[in-house]
Amino acid sequence: MRKINIGMVALVIGIVKNDISVALEVVDELERKVDSAYFDNAPFKTVEIIIEYGDDENFLSHVGRIVKKEILPVTAELRMSELVKMNKDQLHHKFKTTLLNTLFLVGKKFNLPTSSIEKELAKMSIVK
Repeated sequence: MRKINIGMVALVIGIVKNDISVALEVVDELERKVDSAYFDNAPFKTVEIIIEYGDDENFLSHVGRIVKKEILPVTAELRMSELVKMNKDQLHHKFKTTLLNTLFLVGKKFNLPTSSIEKELAKMSIVK
């Protein structure tokens, strides 16, 4: 069972090339890097992150209710106008930044250990 699920939905018109393959790469990478204590101490087993392609940028725009004591649905919003211009490497960096920040904010909300996430953010020099 995956610990991080990702999905994308467009709220405005636009096409983001390579988004699915890049998003899956990032999820695979982060599942290996996020400390297991994060999920061991959580009241859920999986974080389901839906990235909304819209007009704003918000790393945690909505936190839903935990489904069947297993899945925490959350949404983050990214600017479609920026995403459509990105190459694969830029998109990878943007998705990784977004997912790390979203996981960090979820961790703070649920009092979970976030040190491994903070280390990854520090490596990227993007702690928010």
